[in-house]
Amino acid sequence: MEKQQVLEFWQRSEFLDFLGASVTEASAEKVEMELPYLERNTNTGLTMNAGVTSSLINLSARIVAELSFDCEEKCDLVVLSQEVQLLAASISIPVRAVATLLNRGKHLFFVSVDILKEDGSYIARGTVVVRASTGKVKVEIQPEPILPSSFIEGDWNPGGLGPMLEFQAFIGGTGQKIAHMQAGKVIALMPYVSQLGDGYGNHQDGAIASLLDTAGGLAAFTKMTGVPGQASTPGLHMNFMDVSQGETIVAFAENIWQRDEMSLNKIQVVGQETGRIIAVGEVVYRIVPR
Repeated sequence: MEKQQVLEFWQRSEFLDFLGASVTEASAEKVEMELPYLERNTNTGLTMNAGVTSSLINLSARIVAELSFDCEEKCDLVVLSQEVQLLAASISIPVRAVATLLNRGKHLFFVSVDILKEDGSYIARGTVVVRASTGKVKVEIQPEPILPSSFIEGDWNPGGLGPMLEFQAFIGGTGQKIAHMQAGKVIALMPYVSQLGDGYGNHQDGAIASLLDTAGGLAAFTKMTGVPGQASTPGLHMNFMDVSQGETIVAFAENIWQRDEMSLNKIQVVGQETGRIIAVGEVVYRIVPR
């Protein structure tokens, strides 16, 4: 696509504005973005939320793909998969995202993204696969979505911690609600508002990643024994299956493995009204007891 057309679209992006990020360099081979330190993007302790990191990785990779693809017909660019490794904490500092196109096929784009501090040291690294789609679906096989009635028995219970987390800057700012948080299982919701949108009436992938990270991390907390101390997300993997179409999205997260301070948590994100699967993923979470 034409560079000016792509940049004009993203300059109007409410989600980019919500994060406070800006595109500083853009070509078909590399895109750079800058994000100043903003308290609204943080967790407790002024650490940048993993959903913000995932958003920068997703956005910069998508822009590279858009600049690389010559779309002659009606087409959409869809992020198929995204892998994120969080290497160091970002506390009260600006960061920079550098997305590099590794390879491109006829319809697939493979992008590597580095999230860096001002001195060039690493905060995170991500790999993203983007597909150019004409919208003509030939074959579609959908897994069965999780149903609330089969996920938990009885009423939803957010416990004492769930409502408190909604006061964290980024979680609260994105409107996330913790509806259930008990015994290794979490249900978290995110309504659609335009500032979380992709410009077409859907949740932006980065917003979905944020909900996925929240739900996965909280599933780990429910299995924690003792007093929790330092907590972090070393890694996330996510696949985007469908767009939200403006629905409130619901994340069902379950802790499926734990060894010492490490845990693996599986998440499915569905549309609240239709039950369509929007995304699936896994979150590796670490909690070091005091």
